[in-house]
Formats: sequence, C-alpha cells, structure tokens
Amino acid sequence: GAAVPLDCWIETLQHADDWTGYTHQWRTASPAWGQLAMASVDSLDQYHEAKALGYRTFRVTTQQVRASAREIGCPAAAENGARVQCADCMLCNGAKRAADIVILDHAAGYQRRIA
Repeated sequence: GAAVPLDCWIETLQHADDWTGYTHQWRTASPAWGQLAMASVDSLDQYHEAKALGYRTFRVTTQQVRASAREIGCPAAAENGARVQCADCMLCNGAKRAADIVILDHAAGYQRRIA
C-alpha cells in the first residue's frame, strides 16, 4: 500500500481493468491515496474521521452490521447472502464514486476479541 509511492501505483493501475485497495494508513498517508484505496476503519468514529479526509471507507465491525446512511453491507459477505464474488463486484476500488462498505468481522478468532 502506502509504502510504495503513490505515483508508482497510479502508473501501474493504468494497465489494470479494475482493482480493490484498502489502507490502514489513511491517517498518515497523503489524502491523495483516497483516489486509489479505501480507508480501512474499525469504528464509526474512524469512519467519520476518514470521510473528513475524503476517503471512501471499508468498515469492519464485530457487532451486527448497522450501516450508516452512506454505507451498504458488503455484497460478498455471508451476512448479506454472498450475492457476488469480490472479483466481480469491485466496489472496493477507492477510485469509484460509490457507497462506503461495512462488513461483519469474519477473521479467525474475532469472537474471542469481543467476548
């Protein structure tokens, strides 16, 4: 992600049909990264902070997914019926002007973190 200069990514992605991208470094990286990557956020506070910096967001939650007014549940997530594969959806391309995404945490061990 942000460890590679932004101009290198821009040049490389000119040759791609589509891509997905996320950064946890949205607070410290140039806001210009928002033209390629979504801010990966873990709370509504972080969501609002990233939005103020101009990012679209991908929010992971450990609670029942409650989308904010500008979010949709990830269409590829099990809790949303896994209606599409990520490779076909491509909503997580930061360059797209689309809704922000929210998803229930499905990482191994997440249930232990909230117990």
